Amino acid sequence: MAQGFLMASDENECPEDVGYDYFQNLLSRSFFQEVQVSLLGRVEFLRAMNLPSSGIEIVPDSIGGLEHLRCLDLSRNENLKKLPNSISKLQNLQLLNLTSCHKLEELPRDISKLISLRSLEIDFCTSLTYMPSGLSQLTNLQVLSRFVLRKSTSDTKKGQSAELSELMRLNNLRRQLHITNLKHGMESKAANLKEKRHLRSLALFWDPDDNDSEAALNDEKTLEGIQSLTNLKNLGLIRYGGVVDQFRSLKVLGLVYLPALQYVMKNNGWPTTLIVLPFLQELHLVDLPNIKGWWKKDSVDDKDDDDSITEKTNHRLPSFSRLSFLNIKNCPQLTCMPLFPSLDNELILMNTSWKPFMQTILNVASNKMTRDEASSSSASSESLPLSKLMYLNIMDNQDLESLPDWLSTLSSLKILTLEDCPNLKTLSPGIQHFTSLRELRIFNCQKLDLSHGDVWRALRSLRILKLRALPQLVDLPVEIQQLNTLQYVHVEKCENHNLSTRTSLQIRVV
Repeated sequence: MAQGFLMASDENECPEDVGYDYFQNLLSRSFFQEVQVSLLGRVEFLRAMNLPSSGIEIVPDSIGGLEHLRCLDLSRNENLKKLPNSISKLQNLQLLNLTSCHKLEELPRDISKLISLRSLEIDFCTSLTYMPSGLSQLTNLQVLSRFVLRKSTSDTKKGQSAELSELMRLNNLRRQLHITNLKHGMESKAANLKEKRHLRSLALFWDPDDNDSEAALNDEKTLEGIQSLTNLKNLGLIRYGGVVDQFRSLKVLGLVYLPALQYVMKNNGWPTTLIVLPFLQELHLVDLPNIKGWWKKDSVDDKDDDDSITEKTNHRLPSFSRLSFLNIKNCPQLTCMPLFPSLDNELILMNTSWKPFMQTILNVASNKMTRDEASSSSASSESLPLSKLMYLNIMDNQDLESLPDWLSTLSSLKILTLEDCPNLKTLSPGIQHFTSLRELRIFNCQKLDLSHGDVWRALRSLRILKLRALPQLVDLPVEIQQLNTLQYVHVEKCENHNLSTRTSLQIRVV
């Protein structure tokens, strides 16, 4: 296809189908057994073969005869399990794309002979259990999307599988690199990660079957040298057990399923700088059941209890200056982290403490008012914390009983989702401040009473209202029905409702 050799007889036929038909036709003619025939030219000089999603299950050995081939795309062939070792004869091959070959179990054992290879893409090859040894010889390699370490030390592939040291010489790697099945406490010096200066994204996955919690405390060894990667923008740590030092150039940080993690950074007392990770734009904290705070205190006098946090609210706390998206899920013990007043895209709080959210608004707003009073000027609404936030999702919150008045700074909020808040009784008084709100979603809030109509008049921009599993709902307050902007109401699994039909609203009841 890349050479323009594949011509469709039907204009509605897609190139992938044409390629597959050619491939099957060539197989039937034993083309791969004798690469001497021609297809609109001499195929032995073919430089690109693109066969994504073509249903290929077996690649014949004779593919090794295409000695001029530079590009081979077999991506999204989900039933492809193995590649013939003859592929290693393709010494001019520069790109090998096996993305989403979900059943692929291994790569050619002599892959190290592909001396011209510049790109090896194996994202979503979930059945790969190891990488063949010899990868260190592919010094032209610039794209290696995944590096899979062998789990067992006693299986039959021992001696054939690559160790972390195979990455030592691959210092031209670019874009992203995911390393899977790391062992807790494993040092990364052998991988020479500090010299991978062109990487923009790095994700480290620790072996889910490695339950050595004591060794997990030394996982910081694996991160040695990564701090020097100034081009690194995205860092993902999955099942990590240590703390995280500052990576000042990061734009995206994800900490996922780290059951032993208690603190993200280690500090003696509160940090002196007011800006944390100055370029960070997106932060994910997911499934961190034991995380307590962002900073680890060395002093026994430093406490994270409610009183100490309240006292610190009277002082300026460190903050993320550019953070736009924050996702915190299943972090029930997290009570203190840098403030995030500049958040302007989305905030997700699921099964997590309300305190970091409250600290951001109250601390920043309090300090802003103090400075404004000192200069005898009034605060600009745009400079208030979270005044530009557009999407707020609060889920699985056991403590929320009402929307507090201090949410008044959320003047730009467009969509609000409240889900699985069993003790939420009223939306007052906070709801009255959401004058820009366009869509309101309320799901599975057992005690919520929507009959207080006095707060609805303020929602002068509301267009969509979605309600699900609200047993207290009987009818929509008249004030809701009178909102001029409201266009659509969706009601689902509200068993006690008796919704009035005397309205021009488009109401869908499920």
